[in-house]
Amino acid sequence: MQHATLTWQGITIAITYKPEAFKSFREHYGTALAHLDIRAREPLPITSTGYCSHYLAQDDVNSSGGPVAYVQQWLDHAATDSDWQLMQSQHQQLPLF
Repeated sequence: MQHATLTWQGITIAITYKPEAFKSFREHYGTALAHLDIRAREPLPITSTGYCSHYLAQDDVNSSGGPVAYVQQWLDHAATDSDWQLMQSQHQQLPLF
């Protein structure tokens, strides 16, 4: 298990990565099933609660450059979503009344 911290757009994110979540998965499917546990104290474009538990192929994490790089790329891609951009602009805009 690996632990790391990522600061993304001023948000501190704790990442826990388990490269092989289930040993038997590799035996049956030929690839390891990895697990990412992502925690922040505020919403992210991949989770409105700041918490995300995500299972994926270990090969996807490796090809992205590791768990931190994978999460960074995932966040960057998800942040292009119009709903996230609208929420961010509303959050930055102070109410007038």
